[in-house]
Amino acid sequence: MTDDLVDGRPPGRPLGYLPGGGRGDDAVADSHDRSIRILHVDDDELNRALVRTALARSPEPLLHTARLIEAADLAHARAILAAGPVDVVLLDMWLPDGSGLALAAERKDAGAGGPPIFVALTGHAGPQQRGAALAAGCTAVLSKPYPVASLCDLLIAHLRCRRAPPAGLAEHQSGSTSHSQCAITPNTITPKTIASNN
Repeated sequence: MTDDLVDGRPPGRPLGYLPGGGRGDDAVADSHDRSIRILHVDDDELNRALVRTALARSPEPLLHTARLIEAADLAHARAILAAGPVDVVLLDMWLPDGSGLALAAERKDAGAGGPPIFVALTGHAGPQQRGAALAAGCTAVLSKPYPVASLCDLLIAHLRCRRAPPAGLAEHQSGSTSHSQCAITPNTITPKTIASNN
């Protein structure tokens, strides 16, 4: 089945190709599709392949059923975001046509209802870079190389909170407020942080 695939997509298909149907921007525009949509913006094919494999092998339904859309530059990413809603953007901070943080800032300034969860990916997650990413509207910063489990845990936590019912509805259904339990603070995850937490 995978013999006719090249880097996870049929020969000749563009980066936006999704196994579930059509190009990424077309699939994003399908309002009947309720699966999670994750846009990965990175010019490095190895990094994209890592995320592709991590999602496909994840035991978490939110991730392994997600529609992964890939873009190698800001121009392609902007086109995909303009075509329809995306739940998460995994964003390399340094791209061939500019800073990935510019894209996060654009979406933040646009004030669109329910903006995507932006996760900045960088090889230099120092205090200055982290501050810039959070100021631009990113929810989290992952330092490369990051453990695959850390990426998956981060995505699951934020996606579950995004999909949680509003506080009033949660209280009505269970007698408790689950919305407040979903307050996740912006964070930076590095291999050193993971090691210290284990």
